Amino acid sequence: PLITDRLEIRTERFRGKAERWEKIVHEAVKHSGRSIVPRLEAPSAFDEVIAREGLRVVYDADVEPSPSLTNVVAATLFIGPEGGFSERELALARDAGATFARLGPRRLRAETAAIVACATIYAGFGDLH
Repeated sequence: PLITDRLEIRTERFRGKAERWEKIVHEAVKHSGRSIVPRLEAPSAFDEVIAREGLRVVYDADVEPSPSLTNVVAATLFIGPEGGFSERELALARDAGATFARLGPRRLRAETAAIVACATIYAGFGDLH
């Protein structure tokens, strides 16, 4: 979970959810037949996560997309909150060298946006060819 300027849920609501989320991740891994279990981190501030090394892809409906992604090895995907990322957050992402992308002409719910974003990255891995 990402703590952003326009977060709609109070951070207290995250408490006690980690065990449930871990169970959901484990069941999804079993269901999909994956051998690698994705790492679930504690809720973190946008400012901390965008400063990390590696490919960071910020999905926002109102930004100019970067050139298409190919030969992706690993990436951190940022799905914005309702109302999108703030101008401050977008500036931080630009300064950190993040890549920007859009998920098409429609605004999507967070759950759907995450699936579509993963599909775009899988295409970069070559998994969809």
